[in-house]
Amino acid sequence: MSILIKGVEMPKKQTLDSFVIFPSGYVAIYDAEGSFIGKAKAFPVPPHGRLIDADALINHKEWMRDAWMPEEGITEAINVGDVINAPTIIPAEEGE
Repeated sequence: MSILIKGVEMPKKQTLDSFVIFPSGYVAIYDAEGSFIGKAKAFPVPPHGRLIDADALINHKEWMRDAWMPEEGITEAINVGDVINAPTIIPAEEGE
């Protein structure tokens, strides 16, 4: 299992900031000198396969549906190949 720390971005350069993650999900963020600089929230991410941005896929397909198949619904416009080729946001967990 992994965790997602909402509100924390990947640093642009190497930093010495530290995080303390509490069982409640609260994350305390400290700078290299040990001063508190912020907080965030951690969420457990259960074991999973490849995670995609389904909203982006649907939005893309809605544009295609409106342009090419205005009489058909979105369910007819999405196929397995579209899902397989959708960009990965979070790779599958090991062993998935």
